[in-house]
Amino acid sequence: MRMPRLSRRARNTIMGLAPLVALVLFFLTRSWMWFLLVPVVGVLVYGADGDR
Repeated sequence: MRMPRLSRRARNTIMGLAPLVALVLFFLTRSWMWFLLVPVVGVLVYGADGDR
């Protein structure tokens, strides 16, 4: 079962917000591990094929 594809604008918005969310979570928890959220979100949103 596949999830419906997100529009290009939705994917770009999610990727744009990921670093900001990671920064806020870093300041709240003082754990740098939140910055791993950025590449993980990229893989989840764009997949292995990138933006093709």
